[in-house]
Amino acid sequence: MRTDRRTYRTRSALRREKSRARAIRQRTAILVVLLLAGAWLWGMALNSPRDVATPLWAVDIGSEISVAPAFADTCIYVSGADGDLRKLDNLTGRLEWLFSSDFPLTSTAGLVHGRVFVGSEDGVVYAVDGATGKLRWVMKVGATVVSSSAGEASTTATPLKVVDYSTAPGNELTPDAATVRKEALGHVYVGTDDGYVYATESITGKLMWKLKAGGAVAPSLCIASVEPVGQQPLLIFGASDSRVYALESATGARRWFFQTHGAVLSPCTVHGRTVFVGSDDQNVYALNVTTGRRVWEVQTGGIVRCGSVADSDAVYIGSNDGILRALGCTTGYERWRHSLGDEIHCDPVLYANTVLCGADNGLVCGIDRDTGERLWQYDAGGPIRGIGIVSDGLVCLVTGNGRVIALQVP
Repeated sequence: MRTDRRTYRTRSALRREKSRARAIRQRTAILVVLLLAGAWLWGMALNSPRDVATPLWAVDIGSEISVAPAFADTCIYVSGADGDLRKLDNLTGRLEWLFSSDFPLTSTAGLVHGRVFVGSEDGVVYAVDGATGKLRWVMKVGATVVSSSAGEASTTATPLKVVDYSTAPGNELTPDAATVRKEALGHVYVGTDDGYVYATESITGKLMWKLKAGGAVAPSLCIASVEPVGQQPLLIFGASDSRVYALESATGARRWFFQTHGAVLSPCTVHGRTVFVGSDDQNVYALNVTTGRRVWEVQTGGIVRCGSVADSDAVYIGSNDGILRALGCTTGYERWRHSLGDEIHCDPVLYANTVLCGADNGLVCGIDRDTGERLWQYDAGGPIRGIGIVSDGLVCLVTGNGRVIALQVP
């Protein structure tokens, strides 16, 4: 009986010790969780944006938007899946005119000589007066029009600017970076999903030339000068056959092509003597604009379908892994990366010392271009299809669910 009592007391002591140990472990676990939560909140406080952009106006066009808008000096041209092209005042969002086609518009607008050029799903290119919205001419091509761009110039002796309007402002070849020949004046270039590129006169719609690439043409066609100054400017674009093409803009003669390991449906960006482009093989490539030779390539964590923007130090580009990267222009060295939390299909834009970028989760961010720190953000409520700087401190963005929003950025 004494042995049983000693055994009972021993077992009771063991149970009490186990209970105390369990309580200690629980308190320790709770303390660790609280410490980790505090550290996370402190980190969020340190890394959170200092401000949130302020919306000035918002317009719902009542249609899905699958392609990027075109930004001009005083207005925005938005192509809708309902087949309507809309001109909106960029300071108020007021609808200035509406042009209706019979099928969804599938290309971003190209702008030249006061006219707007868009293509549709049924293979029609429309030339519309930019001031009135009246139809000037149409051209029937063989398949869905997926890209539209325009070349604008005067003479080699006059300062000029060549703009790829199918990408965001900031991807412009300025007079000190490019001079093009008179032959480029007034040409409109369109690409189709059956692999053709067409060049027409902007005033008459007369076909100048057409060329068959090896696959569907990327949603953007880029015009670039080459060295020495005075040579024929190049039309540079990617295609689904995994190639980047460079054609003489006046004749369509092929100058060079570069082979990747995946479809090239990312808009090309030319900065100085370098072409930057992404691929479905998850790489970003830097190519010599004159020869097409590879300067460097960098692996990302997802396919690259958006365009890029570059300054003298870096090229900024996103991918489907949701990360915006700053890569050194000359080496490709990654200076910083910033996660937006979802796939990026919108071309980034430079404004002051900030990189503007948006993702499919509707988040638009202003990111310090030197450090990669998020300075401000805005939730647009839909996948971002395009961002443009329309005046000092005023940013316009377009979402896939049909909203056009003007933001006053910090």
